[in-house]
Order: sequence, then C-alpha cells, then structure tokens
Amino acid sequence: MNYIKIILACVAIVLGLLGIPSAQEWQGLKPLHSTCEDVKRILRVTTCEPPDNIYDLGNERVRIIFSKSPCQKASQKWCNVPPGTVMSIERFLRKRIPLADFRLDEKKYKKIFTDFTDEVIYVSEEEGMSFSVINEEVYIIEYLPAPKDKHLLCPKLSKP
Repeated sequence: MNYIKIILACVAIVLGLLGIPSAQEWQGLKPLHSTCEDVKRILRVTTCEPPDNIYDLGNERVRIIFSKSPCQKASQKWCNVPPGTVMSIERFLRKRIPLADFRLDEKKYKKIFTDFTDEVIYVSEEEGMSFSVINEEVYIIEYLPAPKDKHLLCPKLSKP
C-alpha cells in the first residue's frame, strides 16, 4: 500500500516537472482564490497591472487576468471577488506538448472547432480548463473558475 502512495507521489512530481497541469490550478495559482500577491511571490514578478499581466517565463508566456472590482460595481459583472484576484490563467507554450500526454477524459471536454486550420479547443467547465490544440499538439492551456466556485458568481442583473 505504501508503494502505491510513493508511486503516485513520483508521478505527480514528474507531471509537475513536465508542466502537465492539474485541473484548475497552475504553480499553486488558482482562479478566484489566488491574489496578485500570490502571483508576485510565486512567479517572482513585481506587478499585476495590465499590460504587465503577461509574464515571459522562458519556455512559455503566461497571461493572468485579475479582477478589477467586486460585482457590486458596474465595471465588473463576473465574480464577486476582491480587486486583484486571479480570474483566469493562460499559458502560451513555446514548445507544444502532444495532446495524448494530458490523457483527457473526453466525456468531460467539449470539442470546439475554430476557423483556424486544424485547430480544436477542448473545454471542460467541470475541470475548469481548456486546451487549444493544432495537429494534436497543445499550444495554449487555460485555467478557469471551477463549478464548485459558483457561489462566487455575481447574481444576474434583473431586467427592468
């Protein structure tokens, strides 16, 4: 039994080193839970304000969208989180990763065909992730809010 735990821990470490994501979280950053301060600490950057919310990390560029205000304000109607909270994370990979490496459960992902030749986007609201793929290789990974965070969504505005 302990061998299984050790093997699973090793697999998790290897996947982390390869940059293969776990659902809804990347490098300890999680949409609707992480803050600008978390981003600064984890990515070792100094700012979270646009346009500086695109970070060049060598093997990839990362774009992080931050909340500007809670949904009580007219400028934001998406989630009721404090300003500076991570809303989504997009990783633009410089070296593509074969889609097969991610072992996606295709029952959880919706396939969206785009106007670009051979591009398919796999989106899972349940997993809180999307993968942009060309020729069976992932080039963008996006981390989105999870369904378990529905309580953070702003109430819909009533129509007059």
